[in-house]
Amino acid sequence: MPSWSLWLITVLATGIIFLLARWQVYTQTLPGGLIFEAARITDYPSLDQFAVEQGTEALTALGFEALDDTLLTAEQGKLNQQFSRLLWHPTHRCYAQLCTAFDRSPQTIAIVSLFADNWSLTTTTQQANVLGTLTRLSRSAWYFEPQASTRELLSDHLRQREQLTLAQSLELSTDGEAESFYVKTKEQTFRRKQVIKRQMLLFSFVKGMLAFVRPRKSWDGVLKSKGAGKQDIAFAKGDHEADANPDLPPASEQLPPSSVNQD
Repeated sequence: MPSWSLWLITVLATGIIFLLARWQVYTQTLPGGLIFEAARITDYPSLDQFAVEQGTEALTALGFEALDDTLLTAEQGKLNQQFSRLLWHPTHRCYAQLCTAFDRSPQTIAIVSLFADNWSLTTTTQQANVLGTLTRLSRSAWYFEPQASTRELLSDHLRQREQLTLAQSLELSTDGEAESFYVKTKEQTFRRKQVIKRQMLLFSFVKGMLAFVRPRKSWDGVLKSKGAGKQDIAFAKGDHEADANPDLPPASEQLPPSSVNQD
């Protein structure tokens, strides 16, 4: 084999190893857990409080009522520390989460509906992203709408919810408790981390490059892969054993039902 061929192979191999190493570091930034700590907005003078109040006014004008203020941080992985305000709509029976980061990155709003049988639907102003595409979960539908106004976001969410309810014969959960939202959010964060951990590095890298070019802006919550149905059944029955449903923590790591915990 000519020397130039050996040189080319060496350069390519080195480049691939470097890219895979960087990709592994990137995927590890995905939070493995979330901490919601009680907070008061007046305790954080560096926070853009005007943006928080402006976002709150837009939501309350649509009928939402404030539930809880928390400081949102990552238990594992990386997440810009955020001030989170949770609201509830007593008529439409859905949550709104307003997240404002301390680093002045764009504020995000998510409208969330929870259902029986562990289903959820999220419509958010967050930008579509690679990790969101790679860590899709069964029974967790979402839509990214970064350009939507608050009114458009709610309108789209209610339309999407009606479609999902009819397609999956779902029953809306209506307790309106902040803790229900936190528990669900923490559970989904944990499951997404497990999904990325189980993927082969090279396989996830290739999928990640494709997602980078064209990230998904929506997900219907229905896994098409073999065995997805078994996982859904296991979760619906409350079987949290890793062998039965690898998306979920083993029994020793489960969150108690009353514990507080976003193509």
